[in-house]
Amino acid sequence: MDAIITRLLVARTTGQITAGLVDEILEVLPRTMTARERETARNRFLKQAADQFHGSPWQRCEALAITIRRYAGNPSDPIRALIWQAEQTGAPLLRSTDSLYRVIYEKNGLLAAS
Repeated sequence: MDAIITRLLVARTTGQITAGLVDEILEVLPRTMTARERETARNRFLKQAADQFHGSPWQRCEALAITIRRYAGNPSDPIRALIWQAEQTGAPLLRSTDSLYRVIYEKNGLLAAS
């Protein structure tokens, strides 16, 4: 952790941050969060991913569920990058349309925000 902090301080001074440092931070950060904070972060990333699709909230969750089930750990586009970030939170990655809809739109009251 001290090495990451040192690298962050250098990045702040130079105004540049490497992709490797961002990846390390994303890997370490979930260990400092509670389970509830990890779930909230995961849900936020999944909501952002769902918003990339067109259609009703249900259709968006359906498309996201298909994408997650086909996801191979490669953040090759903006949607898969958000799935990757959701996975990095350490909270279980949701794979069904029902569970995605429930946590993204019903549980968190985000339906009005879409």
